[in-house]
Amino acid sequence: MRQPPNYETERTAGHTARRLLRSEGYEVALVAGPSPYDLIAWKDRAGFLFVMIRSSRSKASLSRYRAELEWLTGLVREGRIPGDLELWIRSQSEWLRYRIMVGGAVQVGGGSSWS
Repeated sequence: MRQPPNYETERTAGHTARRLLRSEGYEVALVAGPSPYDLIAWKDRAGFLFVMIRSSRSKASLSRYRAELEWLTGLVREGRIPGDLELWIRSQSEWLRYRIMVGGAVQVGGGSSWS
């Protein structure tokens, strides 16, 4: 019998990220349709967190997602996101988390094997 691949698809990675955020006390909504983000999360009155989810079969790095990063930083620069914006990359059972800022991205979490 063939073993399942050791990666998640974009769709299942989004559900895993939603479970992770809920375990941290966030309320989470999955976004359907064309959007710059896949999840919207909020906790108490701390504001909104918008998350774009990507997944990779191989070891991922931020440089692989240059086009997405340029687009997301443009949204932040223009003030079009009413909260924090993050890019989460699921790669080989690990999550890399980047906060998107006007000048680029800063890693805020990673190397975690959340499932």
